[in-house]
Amino acid sequence: MHIWNVRLSLLGVLLLLLAYAYAQPQTNDIVDEILERISSQITDDEEIDLATIYDDLIYYRQNPINLNTATKEQLERLFFLDEIQIENILFYQYKYGEIYTIYELVLIDGLDEFAINALKNFVCIKTVDSSTKYTFKEVFKYGKHNLLVRNDGTFEQKKGFRRTKDELNANPEKFYLGDPFYASIKYRFHYKEYVQFGFSAEKDTGEPFTGKYNKGYDSYNGYLQLNDLWKFRNIVVGDYRAAFGQGLVIRTEFAMPDASVLHISPRNNGLRKSSSTDEYYFLRGVGATLDIKKFQITAFYSYRKMDADTTGGTFSTIQTNGLHRKISELTKKRTLSTQIAGANISYNARSFHIGITSSTVIYALPQQPNGELYTSFFPRGKVQSALGIDYQFRLYKFNFSGETALSTNRGVATINNVFFTPTSRIGILFSHRYYSPRYNHLYANAFGSNTCNENGFYTGLEITPLKNWKISLSGNAYRRPWASYQTDGAATFYRLLGRLEYAPKSNLTVLAQIQFRQDEKNDPRPATTSQLAIVKTLKHNYTLHYTSLGIKFKTYIAATHAKTSGEKTTHGFLLLQNIGYTIPIVKINLNGGYAYFDAENYNNRFSVYENDIPSVFSIPMLYGKGCRYYLNIGYNVLKNFGIWFKFAQTYYTDNRTTTGSGWDEINGNHKSDFRIQMRFSF
Repeated sequence: MHIWNVRLSLLGVLLLLLAYAYAQPQTNDIVDEILERISSQITDDEEIDLATIYDDLIYYRQNPINLNTATKEQLERLFFLDEIQIENILFYQYKYGEIYTIYELVLIDGLDEFAINALKNFVCIKTVDSSTKYTFKEVFKYGKHNLLVRNDGTFEQKKGFRRTKDELNANPEKFYLGDPFYASIKYRFHYKEYVQFGFSAEKDTGEPFTGKYNKGYDSYNGYLQLNDLWKFRNIVVGDYRAAFGQGLVIRTEFAMPDASVLHISPRNNGLRKSSSTDEYYFLRGVGATLDIKKFQITAFYSYRKMDADTTGGTFSTIQTNGLHRKISELTKKRTLSTQIAGANISYNARSFHIGITSSTVIYALPQQPNGELYTSFFPRGKVQSALGIDYQFRLYKFNFSGETALSTNRGVATINNVFFTPTSRIGILFSHRYYSPRYNHLYANAFGSNTCNENGFYTGLEITPLKNWKISLSGNAYRRPWASYQTDGAATFYRLLGRLEYAPKSNLTVLAQIQFRQDEKNDPRPATTSQLAIVKTLKHNYTLHYTSLGIKFKTYIAATHAKTSGEKTTHGFLLLQNIGYTIPIVKINLNGGYAYFDAENYNNRFSVYENDIPSVFSIPMLYGKGCRYYLNIGYNVLKNFGIWFKFAQTYYTDNRTTTGSGWDEINGNHKSDFRIQMRFSF
């Protein structure tokens, strides 16, 4: 009874805050809204990198893009713009020349209220200045520094930490070796867009910070990037990312979701620093891109140690999660020396692009797949190479793009797209991809569920029938002709999405969305015959999303229906209310939320974007029956010093006695987390 009193009190406080919020002017945090829109496109099984998107948005909010010199590459880093809007902005810039006022945005076809309002936060109007010269004195005098220190934890004790010091010393393989806290420190420096430098250090929950198993943080990251230096577009040293073409040869980053159904081609092509604390998707070494008229020539080299089980002098797979909490995980820590060398040569005209990319991976030990059926065509040996040719050209109202790649183990992969804009209010995209089971190159990461063993079609349609209205439709059907993980045979998959958006004002959006998906996997139930059965799982997801940016008010309603062959249909329901405001006198930023969920099983789970402290992202997965609530508090103590705190709790009402599983199991029916972050800017 006590916990219900607490929860009702919190709900009452949130309602009072809402009433107060209506009466107070609010800080319009457009970055959170953009990230939330993008996250609505995410499927349950996707790993994404919102950190890179966040970094770009924050950078351009602090260093606005000059619309008179804006390039396609810069506009593509504003992920709320779709392909049509980017093309229309560039066409307006080309046709009418210099832009004199931000209010000219309303004259550009295809820009809705949300896009115009968002752009005002990331662009500016300046006269054209072709000079990019700078001195080191200016760099150190006018450069900006930023330092973030963060700690996370869980109030309840997890199973892996239920031990004494003596028990840990006697049986270290039975427990987590470190403390129950996450810790990180990040330093970043930049001088305009020309010089960027930074480093970070991190340890995950359960990883040892002191003692015989580790000294200090678990992972370290550092980078230096110089842009527009002599004829070099950029030079990167340290940790960086590389992406070219459609990503068939190399794209060292998570899936990058987009707010538009029309944009499936990778953004951020080329070399760029890696400021994320991710421990897998990056290169470590040096790279540079040289501009010679319409040609760009890029070369890069990386040497780093990766996690793998190298028992017996071979390895089967590379571990990607970066966790080193247990003896079994520490024995795989950075045991595999890996070299990657590559190059890209591209020709870029206004309406035509062609490029060639090569990448060679050299392992210190030979790769030897583990013998599972789905690994039958995986590469073997110490050396693996891939070569790809990508293209893009515009013809009338059609835009064609794609890439075809070959690997040394006789694998082939190709993806080809046709984008058609009959009018400025209609966009249509068709895409076909074929990735053979033999094509499995390290860091290949193109559109699709996996850049291997996949044959699929995708189509997207976006229509703006009336002012302030937008209709988005997409369909993705693909087949895996060979066995894949958890599927010992050919399987077919479908993804359908329909979205209706109404934005009558710059600070008000109503969005309704329907998603359908069908998966085929091994039947987890005991087999009644000697033949393994593959079952279908169908899932419908309905969401209604209301957002008012001026008062930071968001209502999110979702429902799911899921059915697996031979079983009954199960259901799920979610109601989420978020509120945010700023206390004007002391300028304390507050935002919080309360979610009620009732999902019968895992297939009915909900993954919902949750507001968090700056540079941190939460998409909690909710299933079972219960509620979740959270509160973020941010306060700029001084002009150059701020502190943020978050508390979140998930409380289950389905009579469970434990939460979580394995070594993360918690006794009881609730889990409470906290997060503290401090920022120093100078």
